[in-house]
Amino acid sequence: MTVLDPIARERSMRRKRDLEMVAAWAAGQSHADIALAFQLSRENVKDRIDRHFLAKQREASSDPFDKISPRLRTLLFKEGLTTVNEVVGLYRSTALFTMRNFGRKSIKEIETWFPVKRLYQHYAAVSPYITKDGSEIRELMHPAVQGNRNQSLAEATLPAGNRTMLHRHLVTEEIYHITAGEGEMTLGAAPFKVGVGDTICIPPGTAHCIEASTTGALVLLCCCSPAYSHTDTEILETGRMIEDGAIIGSTIRFDV
Repeated sequence: MTVLDPIARERSMRRKRDLEMVAAWAAGQSHADIALAFQLSRENVKDRIDRHFLAKQREASSDPFDKISPRLRTLLFKEGLTTVNEVVGLYRSTALFTMRNFGRKSIKEIETWFPVKRLYQHYAAVSPYITKDGSEIRELMHPAVQGNRNQSLAEATLPAGNRTMLHRHLVTEEIYHITAGEGEMTLGAAPFKVGVGDTICIPPGTAHCIEASTTGALVLLCCCSPAYSHTDTEILETGRMIEDGAIIGSTIRFDV
């Protein structure tokens, strides 16, 4: 028998006691009644029950920030790292390893819960952003973040009646796959209707844009090979958008 056996036994007894307190609370007993039965303070009972449900919530969440310890979460927030992509990016650049108070234990936690080495991405962990043309973009997989090599995948949502500006990619070949809604695709000089399940290949150098119908949003997956790059995108028209109450000319950023 090792010296750790009594410690492990005590932890097991505490877990069993905590589960019994949670069961009593779920059955309708008050914190005060449970405290009296287990000979603990009311504050101690409430804290243990709250921690139990917090742990369950963290287990069910797919957000890495919910999985890590409160200490590490505080450290990341103090450094202004509030998104998964920011944490992964600093890890891949090795800058995270030299940051103050980030020791071996913190790095191990990040490697356990953030997708720094594993080539998968939880959808809920991807923060969308809005382009100037009103599209909502989620970068689902990109070499700069996940570490894959030859392609990127994004989801784009166009509000009803909206259209991306005419543009082309000089090197990248794109594939669109429509997952929701319907609209009109312009590929070169040929416009045509598109809807759920349709797939369009856009060769490099081909002018294109897509417009959602007025009946609802258009959602599509966009695969780029090689991976999407702003420098590979050429805008072929000047947009007109409302800004501060005035209609102005604008060059619009694209991710689709």
